[in-house]
Amino acid sequence: MHPRRRTARWLAIVAALVLVVGACGDDDDGDGGTASPTSVAGGQGTTTSAGPATTAEPDDFDPAGVLRVGDLLAATGGGINFDPINNTAYASWRYMKAIYGSLLTRNADGSYRPDLATDWEIVDPRTVELDLREGVQFQDGTPFDAEAVRFNLIRARDAAAQSFSFSAELKLLDDVEIVDAHKVRLKLREPVAGWLFSAGRPFFSSPETLMPSPAAVQAGLATKPVGAGAFEFVSYTPESELVLQKSDTYWDADNVRLAEVRFVYVAPGPAQSLALRSGEVDIIANLSSSQVPEIESVDDLEVEATVTGRQFWAIYFCKAIPPFDDVRIRKALNYAIDREAIIAAAFRGFGEPIDGLLPEGHPFHVPELDDHFAYDPDRARQLLAEAGAENVEFTLMYSPSSVPGDTIAEILRSQLAEVGMTVNFRPVQNLVAEFFAVPNVANGALTPGNDYGITDLTPGGIGNACAYDNPTLNALVADIKAALPDSDEQYDLIAEYQRYIVEDEALVAWLVWTAEVFGWQDERVDGVDYQLGPFPAPRELLLSSLYIER
Repeated sequence: MHPRRRTARWLAIVAALVLVVGACGDDDDGDGGTASPTSVAGGQGTTTSAGPATTAEPDDFDPAGVLRVGDLLAATGGGINFDPINNTAYASWRYMKAIYGSLLTRNADGSYRPDLATDWEIVDPRTVELDLREGVQFQDGTPFDAEAVRFNLIRARDAAAQSFSFSAELKLLDDVEIVDAHKVRLKLREPVAGWLFSAGRPFFSSPETLMPSPAAVQAGLATKPVGAGAFEFVSYTPESELVLQKSDTYWDADNVRLAEVRFVYVAPGPAQSLALRSGEVDIIANLSSSQVPEIESVDDLEVEATVTGRQFWAIYFCKAIPPFDDVRIRKALNYAIDREAIIAAAFRGFGEPIDGLLPEGHPFHVPELDDHFAYDPDRARQLLAEAGAENVEFTLMYSPSSVPGDTIAEILRSQLAEVGMTVNFRPVQNLVAEFFAVPNVANGALTPGNDYGITDLTPGGIGNACAYDNPTLNALVADIKAALPDSDEQYDLIAEYQRYIVEDEALVAWLVWTAEVFGWQDERVDGVDYQLGPFPAPRELLLSSLYIER
């Protein structure tokens, strides 16, 4: 029996805007260093990891072990398209990363570690060079080399021109030059090389830079994915089960201690804790904080609930139409919300109010924004009066499948009514497709989110509702991207950016940071470690570190 572990409630690890850059140089040059994983000045508890947190001794793990992962397979729309350029469901990344592998892997603290690329260097603001791992093959025997990397990046770039979901940075990729068989040079149209390593939108560990076999692309990846990752595709039954097996061709196969991984569909809500308690699954993520006490009460189960400063709830405004085209009404709504009441009622106390943009402990945290929108219904009424707004009524879209959206909606309905604001909630299936991608269909959206990205509110950003286009904000973002990573200039610009979107414009009503909750069979599973997924995914299990105990 292992000691029970419950992660500190207020842990603030690296969040949206941390820049993580690996410096590459001559190994013999003491000033240059190598591109080993780079430490990040993150929040409390931040560490730099070059590999899994737990390494099993030979007699600790079952080499034939099968891990059963409870998962929301249906959240991908009932059927997973395994071609990265044709799959806009970020929940699918966890499966595809395991199959395809990525150029780099992002640790739970926000730093990068080598993966299919071993070294990286920002040559200049428009150029990045990557050294590729030698001797690697795709699962079908196709060599992994510079030609394969160029093929995949150019393919993704060309698809990005037609997709709302791909990063703006991918669309700035001008060319991928082949330096030699195991080295590529990325040329960019704008000076954003440092920004490609942003933890808010991790380009080199994202869906855009997964590595399918070029030969398999020709045959079709949608139902037969082939990559260079730790696990091979075996079978998939929509809304039931996805089966992967260990890949013997994986470059680090000796350190993969699972023979098979089965992603088993478990419906959100009470069925999740039931599946864990009954032994139907070994481990499960995306549990709600309301399930923590129930799981903690079972001796053989482990639960980890962590407020990371990565996962949040917010109201995104449509600023193109009334009433939220008026900054005074946006500010009034912010002041009218009692965030502590939402945490207590909807999240069992597992949460933290969002006042500014980044939490305390984050290197880009701006202290003067603390409590900026502290609950103040009198101030809200004053702002509404200044705006000449009486009986303000508006509609917010939300997804009832996002627990606890219904609870938050009812709390907001009551709190806003106290200051004379009437909110109508319209349930939808897909907020990205039905709100963010369609201008002016509602006044706003109540939505969960992860890893707020600094480009989200600019043209082309995934959180940019109603085609918002603010020249001041656009210029600030451009300056931040062009600044040297971790420089004083960049810190000052990001602080200015936060003050502008919070104090000056109140562009979003951020509500609460929420807990990421994982639970597992403590007597059966060990080696639990995490990697950071792409926006807007929270922490993901690092499958290559997990194992089943003998």
